[in-house]
Amino acid sequence: MTYAPSPPTQRPQRQLWLTSSMAVVSLGAGSMSRSRSGIRAHTSSHSVDETIRRISDQANRSGLSVFTRLSQPQRSDARWTAPSGTVLVLSHRCDVVPVLHSGANRAIDLPMAIEIGTGEAGATQVRLHDMDQEEMRRALSGDVLHSASTLPELVAKALEH
Repeated sequence: MTYAPSPPTQRPQRQLWLTSSMAVVSLGAGSMSRSRSGIRAHTSSHSVDETIRRISDQANRSGLSVFTRLSQPQRSDARWTAPSGTVLVLSHRCDVVPVLHSGANRAIDLPMAIEIGTGEAGATQVRLHDMDQEEMRRALSGDVLHSASTLPELVAKALEH
């Protein structure tokens, strides 16, 4: 008699890898719109362009770099309109970008991406992955987790008056 293994009951693990491929980064650019993890949102008192400049400058002061600024078509949901040119993808070292991949649904998340756009009331909004979510913390490790965990503070400093 042959026994077949029972199907796994756990959710598939997310895999972390590093890339310098613009194609992969472009695929993950809209990851916050379809992310399964939490999103943190902040309101900026500055224009979209000034907010992008301030976040870029703060990233450089913090030892991170802007890997790319991606242009996306406008898309909306109930609370958010993201105009083109508003996704900053940060690199934590050597011009590589951490990427999380879930084999189950083929989703790609960029934990160091920051979306800047206009919210429902016309104010500039900033969105980033919530690194306090257990799923994100489990998926990241070492210096990648440390770099991604600094993003909320980096954004807060950039948005100060």
